[in-house]
Amino acid sequence: MPKLILRRRLATLALLSGLGSCAVYRPMQCAAPALYDKGQVELAGSAYFNTRLHGAANYSPVRHLLVRAALDGKADANDSTYARSRQYELALGTY
Repeated sequence: MPKLILRRRLATLALLSGLGSCAVYRPMQCAAPALYDKGQVELAGSAYFNTRLHGAANYSPVRHLLVRAALDGKADANDSTYARSRQYELALGTY
C-alpha cells in the first residue's frame, strides 16, 4: 500500500511541476526536398531580420533513400527582444 501512495504522489508532483513551465513554438523550415535520384544533394538556407538563421542539407545516397540534417537558431546574447533558441534535426526518409 505505501508504494502505491508514493507512486501517486510522485505522479502528482511531476504533473504539477509541468504546469509552471513554458515553451515557445519555433517552427523550422518545411522539410519537403525535391530529390528524385541517387547522388543528388539539396542545400537550403534562410536568414531572418531578427538574426535567426536556418540551414538544411538533403542527400540521397541510394535511390529512394533520403538523409536530412538541419540547424536553426538565434543565439544573440545581447538581444533581449527575442527568445534565443537552437534546434537541430536529423532524419531518414524515402521518396
